[in-house]
Amino acid sequence: MIEPEFNLLDEPWIRVRRPDCSVEEVSLKTLFAHAHEYEDLAGETPAQDLAMLRLLLAVLHCVFSRKNEKGEDRPLSLDVLKSKALREEAVRRWGALWELRRFPYEPIDEYLEQWRHRFWLFHEDRPFWQVASVKKEILRGKLAYAEAKSKEKKEKGEDDKKKGKNSSKEITEDTLTPNALSKLNGEISQSANKDRLFNVRSGDMKEELSYSEAARWLVNLNAWDDTGLKKANLKEQLPAAQVGWLGQLGCIQAIGNTLFETLLLNLVLLQDGDKTWTEAEKPIWEQEKLSKKERAGKACPENSAELLTWQSRRLLLNREKKRINGFWILSGDFIESDDGTAKEDVLAEQMTVWKEEGKANGASTYIPKLHNEAHQMWREFGGMFCEEQNTHLPGIVRWNGKLYRELGVQGNPHCTYRIISMCYDGQKSSARNLFCDQLSFAKGILTDFDSQSDSSWSVEIKNAVKYCDRVAEEVGLLELRLLIASGGTQEKEESKNSKGKESKSKKRRPKEDKSNEKVGKKAQERYYSRIDFPFRQWLYSINPSIQGRAKIDKILEWKDRAKSIALVLGKEMVREAGTVAFVGRLKGKEDEKRYYDAPQAYNQFCRELSRIQMI
Repeated sequence: MIEPEFNLLDEPWIRVRRPDCSVEEVSLKTLFAHAHEYEDLAGETPAQDLAMLRLLLAVLHCVFSRKNEKGEDRPLSLDVLKSKALREEAVRRWGALWELRRFPYEPIDEYLEQWRHRFWLFHEDRPFWQVASVKKEILRGKLAYAEAKSKEKKEKGEDDKKKGKNSSKEITEDTLTPNALSKLNGEISQSANKDRLFNVRSGDMKEELSYSEAARWLVNLNAWDDTGLKKANLKEQLPAAQVGWLGQLGCIQAIGNTLFETLLLNLVLLQDGDKTWTEAEKPIWEQEKLSKKERAGKACPENSAELLTWQSRRLLLNREKKRINGFWILSGDFIESDDGTAKEDVLAEQMTVWKEEGKANGASTYIPKLHNEAHQMWREFGGMFCEEQNTHLPGIVRWNGKLYRELGVQGNPHCTYRIISMCYDGQKSSARNLFCDQLSFAKGILTDFDSQSDSSWSVEIKNAVKYCDRVAEEVGLLELRLLIASGGTQEKEESKNSKGKESKSKKRRPKEDKSNEKVGKKAQERYYSRIDFPFRQWLYSINPSIQGRAKIDKILEWKDRAKSIALVLGKEMVREAGTVAFVGRLKGKEDEKRYYDAPQAYNQFCRELSRIQMI
């Protein structure tokens, strides 16, 4: 019999940061009572913070979809309100919570106490976000596999006396070994047979976790785990494993000045800022019975709380002497999809951009648009904050835009968004990199993205990013021409199409082999690195209220800045190419020889920059 221990409502386990940059651990109840005093979550990694944020949002969805800001029973349900009235009440309720500048503690405390029995980290039947029977499921699978192997050997007439790895020897719970903490603990995330060269933990600290640490990494692993999980029964026919739900998305979240503001800005009471949620909120702790089935496909839920606490993994912590020394794990639920695409119901996920892939059986299918780890966040501005063809904007962005239009939302005139993404290896069997970035700009920019007007600021910013891409392309071409001029590689000049069907850009491009393509990319990244901070400054300085000539001048201000940075970089590249490139050389076939030298390459570079600036 396991006695209930470590209740997450009372025990400190969530890391938060105060305005003075001090970090402390607090309980769930304490966090909601003092969220306005904390600056942000401060977990070990940004990925862990996002997973924790979604857990907190699930609590808020359950409370404020049923009660108003005064704690009165006023459910946001179509059974009680008509659609228009419900939408109006959702916006009004959110605004009332914002005006309080802190969460009303009584309704949150009442809700948490109602479900106290589901927040024990250790419990006989329902440990928090775990499946108590997962160890038995693993045992059942291994026994079935051993039996199947033994049967195969008998059919082949082989002797089963040797006790090999897959022999049919007796397997019990006592013979099973839990997974090492190196997979649960994201700070040291490593395989069981390969240590990291530089690690943040060593010695016994790598082999154990405190209860509070384990609780945080439990939430994190469920959201971001890789596919390096073996089936309990290797002979059982199951769908392919998928990474944790957040690992499949290009995640984006809103950031406020305090944790209270961050939570509220991400509390989407209307799907996509317009649609009503069609199901009652049902987070994992409210579900009467948790599935123990391995790799179970399910339809995407149409309530926010269930999706925010999606059980991608069946987990169970293993403890010894008040410390966590391992864990048990099986693949859990995944959103059913066809050929890598998901049905329209996945749009219930509000923290990612969705890309429409086509239609299947009359319904649109979507895939999440992942972030590019090599790109700064502002380079993806158009996809995240502008309506584009076959793209569905994040629900959080739409919801915030609606709030800024209808309520004004007093306080900081700027809004901030953060992207977080996990990069996996080719097989997605291990995490390769975690990256995050954030961007700030005037709230007014979000209020006009629905208009699709060519004169809207969101469209102008998207065009400014495209301008930077064109300049970066010219920087890459300059690097290639300098490379040819210096004799770095053997290049074949692209033959001209006698029929004149080639575009001008293709005519002036030398053929690129893989090595030269890398050279061009390196030069482009140098340029993006140079303009990164200036672009963020320019974006932050935009006042959406300015129009007419002042708006044109603001746009030209950035084009001039981007061009001047490119020209300076171009001169540096010419100097770095050296005297050999300055003298140059002839390249090409006998009848198509062309002279490449640094002065000519730089002059062509300047002409192209002037040309694209006029577009």
